[in-house]
Amino acid sequence: MAETEEEQIIVSQNPLIQELIDLRQTESTPKELWPRLLKLLSGVSNANRSLMVIRQEGTDQNWKKICDWAEPQPSSQEHALFNAQLDSVLKQISKSDRFLAPLVKNRDDCFVLGLRLNVPGTKQMCAAIFLLVNHPRSFAQEALMRLELIGDVPEFYAVNQALRKAKSDVERFAGILDLVVQVNGESHFLASSLAYCNGLATRFQCERVSVGWLEKGYVQLRAVSRTENFNRKMSAAQALEKAMEECLDQGEEILWPAEESGGRPIARDHGQYAQSQVINNIVSLPLRVGDDVVAVVTLEREAKEFSDEDQESLRLSCDLCSKRLMEQHQTDRWWGARMLSSASNHMSMILGPEHTGTKIVSLILVAALAFLLFGKMDYRVEAPCLLRSDTILYLTTPFDGYIETVEVRNGDQVTGNQELLRLDTSELVLQETSAVADQSRYLREAERARATNSLADMRVAEAMAAQAGARLGAIQFNIAQASIQSPFEGVIIEGNLRERIGTPVSKGENLFKISKGSDLYLEAEVSERDVHHLIESTTGELAFTGKPKQKFPLQVVRIEPAAISKDGENMFIVRCALTGEMEDWFRPGMGGVCKLEAGRRSLLWVFTHRTIDFLRLRLWM
Repeated sequence: MAETEEEQIIVSQNPLIQELIDLRQTESTPKELWPRLLKLLSGVSNANRSLMVIRQEGTDQNWKKICDWAEPQPSSQEHALFNAQLDSVLKQISKSDRFLAPLVKNRDDCFVLGLRLNVPGTKQMCAAIFLLVNHPRSFAQEALMRLELIGDVPEFYAVNQALRKAKSDVERFAGILDLVVQVNGESHFLASSLAYCNGLATRFQCERVSVGWLEKGYVQLRAVSRTENFNRKMSAAQALEKAMEECLDQGEEILWPAEESGGRPIARDHGQYAQSQVINNIVSLPLRVGDDVVAVVTLEREAKEFSDEDQESLRLSCDLCSKRLMEQHQTDRWWGARMLSSASNHMSMILGPEHTGTKIVSLILVAALAFLLFGKMDYRVEAPCLLRSDTILYLTTPFDGYIETVEVRNGDQVTGNQELLRLDTSELVLQETSAVADQSRYLREAERARATNSLADMRVAEAMAAQAGARLGAIQFNIAQASIQSPFEGVIIEGNLRERIGTPVSKGENLFKISKGSDLYLEAEVSERDVHHLIESTTGELAFTGKPKQKFPLQVVRIEPAAISKDGENMFIVRCALTGEMEDWFRPGMGGVCKLEAGRRSLLWVFTHRTIDFLRLRLWM
């Protein structure tokens, strides 16, 4: 019995199944994968023509063809129609994951298939388009189903690539850790450097690995793999040091042969060294501690070029071993060399061009400290003060009576002999009249007794007349004292009695307090912690609470020898004289703040002396 068409297709697909298995496990590059995958998909679907396109996902960019396949003897008519409808097919593929449509309407033996392929790890959209000629619709539908079943090859490929890369990374990292263990196991710098070079040479199959260290501004060759002793004066060693300095100056790894592209490090000295020593491949990497390049490691290999993975592993080894090598380089010397190196490093940091911001801040701090230590300023003691007067007179009531009139009030300027207050004298006038009448009567009785030669009656009458005269004199004296007058020119400090007109006052009661305005002085209360800074004749300034903008000069006259307690603190009374002109608005009792000169002191002392005094008392220093 003859084999059917389906059986022939199944038999013909056996090699395709093997190809599918190989593609899912392949280690080839993506450039090799896509043509093989397209050929496999074309064979599974029995397509006459196929192509694979790609574009950036989420954009309206044009599709880019990455590979194409066609049967050996294509039908020119169907292929022409296929090329003509390609743009519309790509638009349909952009909207859906799968596509099936006849190439020509009313024709059921020619179809166009489209399938979107998932490419993990990228932002690209990939699609495969197939042309089936001389096949029914059922066959085209089955072909599309087969394409969907094996369309996961890119995903398998990406997963396998990731697994292989992870395995390779683990192996590389384990090898680098072994190298770090070997370097850390040595206690001397030269031994650690030699172990580092030997480990790199063994792992990367290098003929020679060298380490050059930055000393006194130049790179000096310190270790060569599998070589304990070498002469730095040899031309080969000097050429190698020159190549290492090329890497150190640029601060980047240098690969030779260098790629012909812009932005690559200069590798001229590496090329000269490679030509003189007949070396095929060289790579130099800087060893950094922090941001500073301290050494350079150079690897030489004949077999093959250094790959990107090799360079990545070398960078990791440099990062992990550089700090340990730097520590041993600094400590594996006698103490004098270590001290000299440390001093040189510190001086280079201070005087060098690096860390400009830190140096500027340091200079500012040093200048500020010098200014605080050596800068002088006038130190002034601040204290509250009151304006007082030496001449203060209290005017009291001369006799018991009633207030008749009041001419002044508090704060009024008064002149000498100006009437301030008058007491009611109506009762005294009556007493005066009575006393005058009594005196006249007793005098007449004395004259009558003298006329009758009655000596005793005369003496009695004269005594009674003298008594009446004395009483009259007292009454007249009180009448004269009824007008209270200012004894001198001054200011009424107390005595607002206008509201007491007509009220009784007792003898000796204070009515007015008057002060002279010309003999005002200042009384300051200085704390005992500051009074020892003051001396007599010290000058200062005064600012009243009511007019703080105006400053008035003053001078210390006397410091009271005994302190007074006020608000839990001992205060000394300092008497000061106002040296400027007296203002008309000066009044005794006005308060303010005065600042007394206490000499020139350093700024540091001004800012810290109170804290230092407090600590001395607390810590008994």
